[in-house]
This record gives sequence, structure tokens and C-alpha cells, in this order.
Amino acid sequence: MNSSILIDISQLRVGMYIQLDVGWMHHPFPVSSFRVASIEQIATLRELGLTEVRYVPKKSDPDQRELVPAAWRVPEMPAPPSGA
Repeated sequence: MNSSILIDISQLRVGMYIQLDVGWMHHPFPVSSFRVASIEQIATLRELGLTEVRYVPKKSDPDQRELVPAAWRVPEMPAPPSGA
């Protein structure tokens, strides 16, 4: 199972795998869980008014896994079941 970490949107970087805690009708992306591919996607997330996203280190690019200092992390929560 992949655990997620709630992070502030300001910590978001290209290469991070994220899960959005909003319904699919409330964002323009085809899926709610994906690897951030561009700074444009980050800008879109900010424009949506999101302040936090769930970050999944195990699914992120290896060089992005340790960018989030432990002091900034919210306790880990299990990822929601597929199809939720």
C-alpha cells in the first residue's frame, strides 16, 4: 500500500506523485492521482485554491522523495482504495 503525506501546495514540485482530495468535477485533470509533469499543472492547482495536496513518495520520481522535510509533514495516512 502507498502512504500519502499531506503537504502544503508551496512544497509541490514537478515529479511528485499527488492525490487530490476533491471530486473529479472540481478540477480539470483527467484523474485525481497523478505525477506532476509541469509547472503549469502546479499553477493550475494553485488557481483552484488548493492549499494542500496528498503526496505519495513511493510513486514520485526518486529525486523528489526527500524534498519534504519531516517537520513539515502531516502524519501519513493510507491511500484511498482504487476507484474511490
